[in-house]
Amino acid sequence: MMMKIRLIPLMIVGLLISQISNAEIESTDSQEFEEGEAPGKSWKQTGITPDWQRISIGNISFTGNFSENDSVDVFALEIVTEKLIRVGFSIKDANLTAGISVQRLNQSSWSIEEFSTVGDACEDDANWSCGEIELGGGLHAIRLERVGNFENSFEYNFKIRNLGEYEEDSGVFINLAWKFTPFYIFAGIFLILPFIVVLWWNKEDLFGFAGKGTKILEYEKQSLVTLRERFTDDIRDLKRDEIRSYLEILGERSWESTRKEFGDPEIRYHTEDLEICAWRFGASSKTIILGLKTIQIDCKMAAVRIFSPLGESASIETVDPEYIFSDDEIFIGKIVPHRAIFLRIKLKSSHSNLNVHFSGLVEDSPIAVVTINSISNEDE
Repeated sequence: MMMKIRLIPLMIVGLLISQISNAEIESTDSQEFEEGEAPGKSWKQTGITPDWQRISIGNISFTGNFSENDSVDVFALEIVTEKLIRVGFSIKDANLTAGISVQRLNQSSWSIEEFSTVGDACEDDANWSCGEIELGGGLHAIRLERVGNFENSFEYNFKIRNLGEYEEDSGVFINLAWKFTPFYIFAGIFLILPFIVVLWWNKEDLFGFAGKGTKILEYEKQSLVTLRERFTDDIRDLKRDEIRSYLEILGERSWESTRKEFGDPEIRYHTEDLEICAWRFGASSKTIILGLKTIQIDCKMAAVRIFSPLGESASIETVDPEYIFSDDEIFIGKIVPHRAIFLRIKLKSSHSNLNVHFSGLVEDSPIAVVTINSISNEDE
């Protein structure tokens, strides 16, 4: 019992010490109050005047009020140091009736460079919301704004704290770019690979390389050798389907190969827009291989006529591939630019001299070409 009696004075002393400590902590806040009616806007247009109450930086507890028709109060926050300092601010939001923001102002134009508002509840008191901003020397703005409740007048309370000089992070930065080197290598290969594939596919057209084109030319060469051997009048059992299949092998890419393998044509006409070549195989002039290649022209209603410059009548027996023909004329139709066509023409009889006449429409204008040299058979 005596022990309990002795503890009571100790508890009373401890309680008094705690209250005194709290009073000392609270007394560190300088109490300030609103003087008159605070302006509702900043001094950007007029410059700072005594109408705006100045609050010096420190540990300030400020009390102001909104009248019935008042919704915004603006105060001047004065920073006397030239250094950049951290300014903490908070507002008591028990009724959520007012909001606060601190604005960093340009000291020449008074324009707002940055502003900050309160966020979450303060760590030491959940009834207050806290915010922070870095301010330099000069005058800056504290803006209070009514939140709802526009009919009644009420008081608001906010605090300003000097949190000390702002120090930039002086930590040592470590260059970790080397860790991304494998990724950069992978990404570079991944992105450039499609471009390399496209270059490989088009290397012959772009750089004149051989590669795939060499195999094609070798295949064409073998086909051309076979064609040259079979395009004679001496072989009677050559089927027309087989002839067409060989002629279809020849195309635009085979033009130079054909000229090289077949040898110099007996008839050749060459301009920048059109090339005509004709070859004869075997001892007779009855069978002719005729090649036509358009370079830069789009020719419509194209036709070829085989005639004898000596006045002899030339009559066609067969044409491969199968085009419409009549007597000595073959109707081809449309030939698009950069297109090569090969025809096997078999005449009904041999002639000592044969020539080629080409005609068509280019840009709706008629054209006609007659080769200068002719196929000559001195034995006829």
